[in-house]
Amino acid sequence: MDNVDNYREILKLLYVFSFSLGLWTCLNMLVNKPGPRGARLSLLVFLAVLLFVPLNGYLGLVMNEAVELLDSVASTISWCYGPLMLILINNVLRRQPHTYLPLVHFLPFALFAAAHFFHMDGWVFDYYLFLLLSQLSLYLLLTLRLVYQHRQRLLMLGKEFRNSAYYWMLYLVAGLFVLALYDLALMFAIHYGLTLNFYFVSTTACGFCLYLSTICIFLLVQPNAFESEPGPESSQEDEEAHEQKLRYVELSAEAAIELAEKLNALIDQHKPHLDAEISLSKLAALLGVTTHQLSELLNIHLETSFYDFLNHLRYKEAVRLMENYPDNYSITDIAYLAGFNNRNSFYKVFRKYQGVTPGEYRKQCAQTV
Repeated sequence: MDNVDNYREILKLLYVFSFSLGLWTCLNMLVNKPGPRGARLSLLVFLAVLLFVPLNGYLGLVMNEAVELLDSVASTISWCYGPLMLILINNVLRRQPHTYLPLVHFLPFALFAAAHFFHMDGWVFDYYLFLLLSQLSLYLLLTLRLVYQHRQRLLMLGKEFRNSAYYWMLYLVAGLFVLALYDLALMFAIHYGLTLNFYFVSTTACGFCLYLSTICIFLLVQPNAFESEPGPESSQEDEEAHEQKLRYVELSAEAAIELAEKLNALIDQHKPHLDAEISLSKLAALLGVTTHQLSELLNIHLETSFYDFLNHLRYKEAVRLMENYPDNYSITDIAYLAGFNNRNSFYKVFRKYQGVTPGEYRKQCAQTV
């Protein structure tokens, strides 16, 4: 009996600590506003809902009965995992958001939580596990498809932009993936009549809450211990920046002017330079011209190279982010958002055009405010 009482007290402490850490994280996300707005709002909503789990557990232990509202939210929170995974991976890949609000993804969670609270879920009980499994499977497949399609970019993010907000989002996606599978395993166990240890389930629930809150703190703080200084001023772009040899000239002066205007319009509307995987052939395809014509436009008519042209656009984007969002993004975040393939390239290009490092420029901007 003493062991049971000890477990209960330890579990209460875990619940209190988990709730306090989650609440502190939510408040900091409201005040500091880190990272992209869509991902931040989705995370904030999810963390706020996640607070119901330790709060419900603690009050259940203290009062020896469930609080209906808290229990309704905590027992249906599994409907949030899939949508949040998809939203986060889209933000990591900097894909354009859909026209509808991301919160629409969480509508099934709201409906089932309300049905549970008003005791209207009896009619759907027999199908609940199937519906949840279908919803989670759909979002898992969509997320895995995006990961596979953009695996090179994600590998680059993990290698070159560690400690950025987007890097930590990958850990959140992985945590949610494991959590979704864990919840499904518990539901199948309950469905088939297996007996689950209350303290094991409660402790693991606290563990997941602590993990997600801790990763969100890393996303907020981005500790320097996880970030290395840029190496020598060399880059993959420099190694790949060989110029295409022009055997003949195709564009007249008038055609070059027209193509340059078309290129500027494409840059203003679609910002292809923000894509770290953009290439001469991909940009030429977007313009509807051959690689030879685009190379001629850049090298002869605009007197620049493809990589110098891209890096100047990326540099201007980095400056814009620093000036307009001084507190939202770290230097590593800005390098990734501006489309650079690695931090070394970013530092080299920034010094070339500005004469100082990105950190020094940010300090100068702060002093002039």
